[in-house]
Amino acid sequence: MPWGLVWTVLVVATLVGAAFLARSLWRRGLALGRAVGVAAEATAAAADHGTERADQLRDAHPVPGPALGTDPAVLRDRLAQVRAERARRRVVRADRHRRTYETWRQVWR
Repeated sequence: MPWGLVWTVLVVATLVGAAFLARSLWRRGLALGRAVGVAAEATAAAADHGTERADQLRDAHPVPGPALGTDPAVLRDRLAQVRAERARRRVVRADRHRRTYETWRQVWR
């Protein structure tokens, strides 16, 4: 058998295989690029939603500014409001815990 023909067939087969591999890699690269584009759009949408939500929360719960120079009576009233709200949340939380513990007791009996 002529070795030149064998080597020619091997080289041509290698080149054909390399062409198929290159085509496959090219298609996968394009698919990856499209997927990255979709992921970038989703990330941008999530970031926009997060920014909007943060703005809503910031508007709903404003942070009080410095109290230097404010009338002490106003500060006492504000402190009383904050303490009353904290006490109300404590009662709600204790009631929620009590109901949860009672449910657990009923389940584990």
